[in-house]
Amino acid sequence: MDFFRRHIHDNISERSLQLKLTPRQKEILLQISRRQKIEKKLPSFYENIAIHYPESLSLEQCSSEATASFKSSLFFGSCVLDLSAGMGVDGLFFSRYFQRTLLVEPNISLAEITSHNLKLMAADAEVFIEKGKTASEFLKTFSSKVDLIYIDPSRRNETGKRVFKLQDCEPDVIALMPQLLKFSNEILIKTSPLLDISSVCESVRFVKNVYILSINNECKELLFHIQNHYASDSQIHAVDLSRNLRFSFFSSDEKRYRALESIPLQYLYEPDASLLKAGAFNVIQKNYSVYKLHQHSHLYTSSEWIPNFQGRIFIIEAIVRPDRKKIHEGIDGNQANLSIRNFPSTVAQLRSKWQLKEGGDYFLFATTLSTDERAVIICKKCPSFQ
Repeated sequence: MDFFRRHIHDNISERSLQLKLTPRQKEILLQISRRQKIEKKLPSFYENIAIHYPESLSLEQCSSEATASFKSSLFFGSCVLDLSAGMGVDGLFFSRYFQRTLLVEPNISLAEITSHNLKLMAADAEVFIEKGKTASEFLKTFSSKVDLIYIDPSRRNETGKRVFKLQDCEPDVIALMPQLLKFSNEILIKTSPLLDISSVCESVRFVKNVYILSINNECKELLFHIQNHYASDSQIHAVDLSRNLRFSFFSSDEKRYRALESIPLQYLYEPDASLLKAGAFNVIQKNYSVYKLHQHSHLYTSSEWIPNFQGRIFIIEAIVRPDRKKIHEGIDGNQANLSIRNFPSTVAQLRSKWQLKEGGDYFLFATTLSTDERAVIICKKCPSFQ
């Protein structure tokens, strides 16, 4: 412990792990390195110095405390079954809403680490871990009804290669679904944000809710809530955990509604990544009273400031042709943040062509307007939204 405390704040590099140290000292430095990597993702784990950390892949794939806290708050009851325990982050947060939490983890070594950690983090909760069984193996001998089954299928195949279709994950949730529904009417599936939402809803029956979780404008995970025999339209929830904002709509609404377009007005709105992933391109206008710049640009505008908009808000300074001279006349210096929306060039190409350095107070959007003209909208962030 003295060695741990002396080096707890050191910058642990691969080189330091190759120094002449005892195996125990190398393991301690490895633990310090892993602990440092999860400081923001798992702050309560970080604060407890008795926590033991598994290999880096498990740390990479586990839920953050922010996403685990959100998903666990959606359900409550007597018993939850987590068929993909991993490091136990989701199980820990579920244990706060359920009287009993059952975890299944096929990797015995990881299961031992998770068991140790949960005894430290959830000492007062009834948490049980089934070690060394896959989800399919566990269900063959399981006979109880539970209030919720949660599953986060592995997105790597047997060779360690990433997969991007739900049926290619391990276990195959689509094939397993009839069996899951025998034990619970409520199923929650966590997937990669790269998966196509509509294809999952077509492949899996009874999808009641879809949650897209983002943190700092980056999609972190998708959640599919299956309720046995649910037969209505799926509701989509774009959730910005950083600002505690949620935008909800039914998938049929987006198909029925056609957003009105406008020339750029006083304010420009860039939807949060969760909204874009949700495909809420038309219903945004219905909820926020904004106009689209173009059917395919996915940027919005209004004459009045809408402070609760789920995304970034800018004040429009100027609208110019996509010309280097005109752009530099509209900004001070040669530094600006550049984004493209429905524009036939890459950011790198335009930076080089327009001789712009990255950063600064200006935000440039190279886009297509409702008149089908190419334009660059020069903006600054609204002072009240940073």
